[in-house]
Order: sequence, then C-alpha cells, then structure tokens
Amino acid sequence: MLDTGNTGPAPRQRVTIAMIAEAAGTSRATVSKALNGRTDVSAATRDSIAAIATELGYRPTGAAQAVQSIAFVTNEFDSIYTAHVLSGAISECAGQGYLLTSGHLGIGGAPDATRPLSDAWLSAVSRTHIGVIVATTHVGPSLVRGCGRLGLHLVAVDPKGPVEEGVTTIGATNWNGALTATQHLIGLGHRRIAFSRGATDSVPAGEREQGYRSAMRMAGLDVPPALVAGDDYSFASGHSSALSFLRLPESERPTAIMCASDLVALGAIEACRSLGVAVPRDCSVIGFDDSELAALSSPPLTSVRQPMRHMGEAAARAVIDQHEGRTSASHPMRLETRLVIRDSTCPAPGAPLPSHLQ
Repeated sequence: MLDTGNTGPAPRQRVTIAMIAEAAGTSRATVSKALNGRTDVSAATRDSIAAIATELGYRPTGAAQAVQSIAFVTNEFDSIYTAHVLSGAISECAGQGYLLTSGHLGIGGAPDATRPLSDAWLSAVSRTHIGVIVATTHVGPSLVRGCGRLGLHLVAVDPKGPVEEGVTTIGATNWNGALTATQHLIGLGHRRIAFSRGATDSVPAGEREQGYRSAMRMAGLDVPPALVAGDDYSFASGHSSALSFLRLPESERPTAIMCASDLVALGAIEACRSLGVAVPRDCSVIGFDDSELAALSSPPLTSVRQPMRHMGEAAARAVIDQHEGRTSASHPMRLETRLVIRDSTCPAPGAPLPSHLQ
C-alpha cells in the first residue's frame, strides 16, 4: 500500500454565500445584504443568517466584505449627455448602498485585463461588481454571453445598433419627442423642414429621424433627400448639414431645421449666422436634449427635453433590482420627453400667426 504521508483531515470546503442562502431558505442577495449589515433586511433575518453562517464556518473574503459595485462604461465621457446620465447612476447607487465605478472605451493601447468590456476585464470586475451599465455603445453577443456566464447584470442606455433579447435597455421616447417637435414647426406654418441627423448607428438617432418623418407624412409633406443630412451628434455635423440645406435653391430651401441634439442645433444656428440667415425670422431651429446649452444659446434654443439624469437612475436601479431579486425580467424602458419652446422658433416667413400667438 502506498503511503502518501497525508494522515490529517481532508481540507474543509469553502463556505459560500450560495450555500448559506440554501441553508437559510432565502436568496443570495438577501444573504449578501444581511452579512453586510444592510438595514433593508430585518434585524431578525440578519441575526438568523449570521447564526447559520457561523454554524457553517463561513469566512468572508475581502471582496465579500467590500461594498458591492456597478461598472459604468461609455465611449464618450466628454459630453453633457454622459455627465447627466452618470450623475443619475451615481446618485441611485449611493442611495442604495452601492458604489459606481467607470470605464472609458476610448483609451487606446490598454492591456486586455484593463480594457473595459473585454473578457479579461469582465472576469476581473465580476469579483466585486454585480452588474455593468453601458451607455451609447454597441452591445454585442459576446458581451451579453460574457455577462451571463459571470452572473453580471447588463443594462444598456441608448445603445448603438440592435440589442439582443434579454438585455434591459433604457432610453427616452425619442420617436414621440421628434414627432412633437416637428408637428410644432408644422403648426407654425413651416412646410419645408430639414432634419440634421445624429450618429448613423445610434438607436436614438434613428428613432428621432423616424419621428420627424412620421410627422411629415401625417401632414402630407414630402421629405426630399436633400433635406436630410448629418452623421453624428457634433457641432461640426450640424454646421455642415445646415450649410448644405441653406445653399439649396430658394424654392427648395428649408424654413426650419429639426436637429437630433442640442449640439447639432448650435452648429446649425452658427451656419445660419455665417450665411446671414436670421434665426428664427428666416429659419427656425429645434434641438434635442434640452441640456444647459439650450438656454445659453443665442437665441435660446427650443428643444426636446429628455430626462438624462433619470435615465442614469433607472439604469442603476434596474441592475440593483435584478441583483436583489425584485425583478428578473429584462425589458426596454422609455422615459417621457417634453418639448420646451424658447426663442429659436417662430412662424414660417409669410405664414399667418397661429391663433394662440395672435
């Protein structure tokens, strides 16, 4: 008989939160909160779970003792939009006892382990994070599978491109917002209305364009190809697309421009100014976002307000709710938009004043 020299007892199996949850007849989320002293678990439940954990010989790791976190990843930290969404997510996490960490997709040359959304990065964050919020970026099948494999809850805010079923998405009522804004212009007597688009692979940008086209179609108005231009949410895109609109022959030139974002609208206003076209007397302009830029522009910009901060709050809340077992369903959430009318819109040249303005 071979003597291995191993005469001591077999190593004891490490006790996990899942094992405590099974013994206590409750969820892993409840066990995690109880062991972290969360007050949204009753004192009796905390005491019962602590006793079971002690009996099983549970020893928390450093990660298990740490405050749980959610990762926020985007490719554009330098935008007002992202600042508002991130602020909302931070606020919601803090209010529920979670931390929010952030990652930027735009940093080139980063090693795989520190490159957000890579397999190695997901594996690393899964040790201390309960989920990932991605904003204004692509959500591919590999990311969905990776998060599912590691037990990370995935939520997308205003994603680019199609998103697989099973992923909660957060956005605004983009179609309805653009429809309402375009109908406002039509109500002011405008008939040649141009549209300056956002990013071509952006889901919200596509929804806004479809809202504009729907309003035009409902009013029996044509949308000539020359009246739709632009390829991203930048000032430069708004400027160049507006120049192309305003240089059309007078009979084809728009009297109003609907823009996919406030920054695009500011570019359009500057294009009007450079050509001696007065806003709104000669050309009305509407933005989308109702960011701080809208009230500060000259003239103050009529814009579709989207609840950017609330979108961030909703994204963080969706991750936490799924983690804590309050909901298991993944579904799209659309927050309401509202048209804020300022001084960049007025009746079309030669059009009679609407009754409410007389």
